[in-house]
Amino acid sequence: MAKAARRFVRGTAPLALLTVLLAGCGGASDAEKSSGNEATGGKATVGGAGSPCALPVSFDLVKDWEAGATDAASAAPNPRGTVSLVCEISGNAAGTPGLLRVWAGGTEKDPERALKEFVDGFTLRPVTADHSDFAAGGLQGAEVVYAEKSGTEKAMANRSRAFAVGTGKGVVIVHLWGSADAEAGLRTAYELAKRTVRPSG
Repeated sequence: MAKAARRFVRGTAPLALLTVLLAGCGGASDAEKSSGNEATGGKATVGGAGSPCALPVSFDLVKDWEAGATDAASAAPNPRGTVSLVCEISGNAAGTPGLLRVWAGGTEKDPERALKEFVDGFTLRPVTADHSDFAAGGLQGAEVVYAEKSGTEKAMANRSRAFAVGTGKGVVIVHLWGSADAEAGLRTAYELAKRTVRPSG
């Protein structure tokens, strides 16, 4: 049911703070962060019961990636669109300097509209963005791949991406956050999350 990618150019949006208020997800213990996730069927996952991050969805993690809830004490009250940062998944222990950041909540249930609001909150300059739809784990989702249109050639080459799925509790957005030097490892973790996302049991 995938649709062709849809391209649009957005106007300038005000800069939003890079940290946000945690929405209902407490800090993880050192033991949780060292394990990073729950183990199900031999695969590391995040999102379900016993996970450092309680989410309405779960997805698989690359080996040695570690999940931890965001710290409410250091978060600012400034969500991206209608969602708030609830979890960060780090690849540092696996040798990949970067993060998958998970945003959740809000009232917007349409994944594509939620992603457009999300990108608006991150960029100073107009962007070029490709949107596409996908389905996984019985969920309908949308993905955006975007770059600052008026940025440098390097910035345009280092495109950012995020995917969103709708749930009965708003949307969940997984955002790839890192350096171009770690692109291969980050993409592997991101694509695994997108391919295996499903409702939490």
